[in-house]
Amino acid sequence: MQIIVKLTTNCNLNCIYCSEGDKKAVTLKKEMLFKAIDELPLLLDKINDKNITLLWHGGEPLSVGKEYLTEVMQYATEKLKNYHIKFLIQTNGTLIDDEWISIFCKFKVGIGISLDGYKELHDNNRLTKNGEATFDLIVKNMQKLKNAGVNYGTLMVLNTSSQINMEALTKCIEEYDLHPKIHSVIACGRASEVDSVAVYENYVELMKELYRYCMESDRNIIIEPLNELMDTILGVDSVHECSFNGSCGVSFICIYADGSAGFCGRAEHEKDDFTYGSLEDKNLLELYESVNAQRIRSRQQYLKEHDCYGCNYWHLCHGGCAFEAVTATGSLYSKYVNCGMRKSLLDFLQTEGLQLLKEKLIRQKGRYRNLISEKNKLIGSMSDEKK
Repeated sequence: MQIIVKLTTNCNLNCIYCSEGDKKAVTLKKEMLFKAIDELPLLLDKINDKNITLLWHGGEPLSVGKEYLTEVMQYATEKLKNYHIKFLIQTNGTLIDDEWISIFCKFKVGIGISLDGYKELHDNNRLTKNGEATFDLIVKNMQKLKNAGVNYGTLMVLNTSSQINMEALTKCIEEYDLHPKIHSVIACGRASEVDSVAVYENYVELMKELYRYCMESDRNIIIEPLNELMDTILGVDSVHECSFNGSCGVSFICIYADGSAGFCGRAEHEKDDFTYGSLEDKNLLELYESVNAQRIRSRQQYLKEHDCYGCNYWHLCHGGCAFEAVTATGSLYSKYVNCGMRKSLLDFLQTEGLQLLKEKLIRQKGRYRNLISEKNKLIGSMSDEKK
């Protein structure tokens, strides 16, 4: 079970596509969060799950301060000592300093940093509230994490309504040794006016090009969700990305900064229809079993029997993102609005993608054989010298 905790709506940046929009800054009361932590065992035991992930989100979660987050993680560690607990944080990376790094190390926090591609692209989208660029600062802080031995991932949200410089993007990925998860911008918050269909079409074509680039490179470059989708196609793993795996409303809950709860970190503005209730008058188990939570979970079965009936891509898609379906159509039970283009991507991976992977593996095998041959020659020459 994963609990996405929107610690605050406050943020020190002014990103042009922010899903939070321009809301008044609200920070989750610690007492409310302690209450949720106290109630987690009841929920976990009910669903027979010994694993719990707490994902700190925002706004910018680090803006709540070191004392707040340290106290909360210490409390959770003690209260959930009989469970396997993991902490994650999704941050814009601008506030990271040596003290934060010490806290991350103490609680073994998994870190996701938002870096939206190469410098020009990133700085067009992710500025401070004073209009200052942030790419260089974030890259500097990523290096601090690396120097401290702290692993981190990168999340790229790409606004493909404008041209993406493929050469600059791949150079950025290689130069900073990134293994990014790449999403397209979504029509919500400050980006509510974007043409979501055109954006996703461009995103799919970009992802195809990135996959070709990964397969042609001699390096082991991992880009998500492409890597997980290929693992699923090959039957060696399953995709973990929620918009592909149908886990919506099942394996996670989102707690918003005002203490209410729902099914998605991006869906707070859909309160009337999709909020499960509030921690003020319900416990976590009651929220998980609420009518709205059951509606979210019923979407899978409905789509499987209706719009997605007999679809060859069901095991890779599961009807797509519920939030995007609601945003685009107003209906929870409609399939993914970009169904056709998603099928295009999945079909590409199952055909050309598999062929490209096969060719890369053959090249790697050839290089390995050459290395063995050179090694044997070297051993032979050393033996001759000894004689």
